[in-house]
Amino acid sequence: MQPQAKLSQATAMDRLMVAPLVSGEKLNLFGMLRFHRLPYHDGNSLWEISPRNGSLLRSEHPSFKTKELPLKVTQSIECINYPYKIKWHNIPLINEISKEDKIQINKYNKFFFKLSNNRFFLSIIYSFVNAKKFQTTREAFSYISTLPNHKYGSENCFQRSLLAAKISASFKKKGVLFIGAELATYNMHAWIIEDKEQPDFEDRVWINYRPLLAITFG
Repeated sequence: MQPQAKLSQATAMDRLMVAPLVSGEKLNLFGMLRFHRLPYHDGNSLWEISPRNGSLLRSEHPSFKTKELPLKVTQSIECINYPYKIKWHNIPLINEISKEDKIQINKYNKFFFKLSNNRFFLSIIYSFVNAKKFQTTREAFSYISTLPNHKYGSENCFQRSLLAAKISASFKKKGVLFIGAELATYNMHAWIIEDKEQPDFEDRVWINYRPLLAITFG
């Protein structure tokens, strides 16, 4: 996932944990879809990701309020802070689905790419409208990895994560979608933590990114 705006070089990249500067500001939609801002101060500037358009933002004059986060978000942040404790599987969990479900998933996938990163908010809303095809997000990612646009090494992490959230029955209750940044390069990445697990068996780069926005569906 590439940054959506060119930013000035950060003066420092401190690898402190996320917890001290967690902000729980929420944009509430349909009573369930929530955006939780996780701003980070590097000693000079405040970094965050806009919940409206997904842009990486840097401010020299930060102003933010700290609010309490839901339990599943704080637990997921704890997993990110200590990635060596997280559950992770390097083998896909493949379950057969019907031909009709495969056709529907392909339609969802194509629509996410049609929306693109430039329609960030609409993409989130489309993902929020759940279409349960798999019991767990791990199963969803395992199937998604077989699709042409999601082969290992692709940069379509945003569409991949949103599609998994859409077709998983467990994401709404247990999952958190994070969007983070590598501040030294301004590269961005999207990934999911669910029930103290990284459910995407092919995602090996998420630990390089500082989470700046968390999204929950329930």
